[in-house]
Amino acid sequence: MNKKLKQKAIIIIGGSEQQVPQIQWAKEFDMFVVVTDKNSDVPGKKIADLFEVIDGTDIQTFLKLAKKLQQDYDLVGVHSNNDFALPLISTVSEFLNSKNCSLKSTLTALDKYKAKELWQKNNLSTPSGKLVESYSEAKIIAMKIGLPIIIKPKNSSGSRGVKSVTDINELEIA
Repeated sequence: MNKKLKQKAIIIIGGSEQQVPQIQWAKEFDMFVVVTDKNSDVPGKKIADLFEVIDGTDIQTFLKLAKKLQQDYDLVGVHSNNDFALPLISTVSEFLNSKNCSLKSTLTALDKYKAKELWQKNNLSTPSGKLVESYSEAKIIAMKIGLPIIIKPKNSSGSRGVKSVTDINELEIA
């Protein structure tokens, strides 16, 4: 029995100019390219095979889209250039039974403080740090450990929101 092979498909989260090279790459491999973005007027919309207006954090809508696509295509994965979509990618990857980070691992990696606790628990070298919820807590910790200190949001990637504080008067701004 000769079973017809389904065309491979990929979902690319984001249709901005930044994602256009990934969309073009997937099309060069003859994939059915689904582009999603929360904005309806993005450059990737013009070159996608299918465009859907979906926020990149809307896991339930993406799961529905993945199920729908699997009826007609061999959905090979979900791609994004941004960390905000990583929990969604992990969830859809689990649904597709494809190799990827688990949702638990992804959420731990995205939460800097949880990741730090895990590293410390496993005796991995990491700078000391404290989780603070207010300026007054930060000031107490800064006075206790001394300056300079680095202030960073616990749920942001790369260096976004990271501030070096060398003078106690800079702390409130950071």
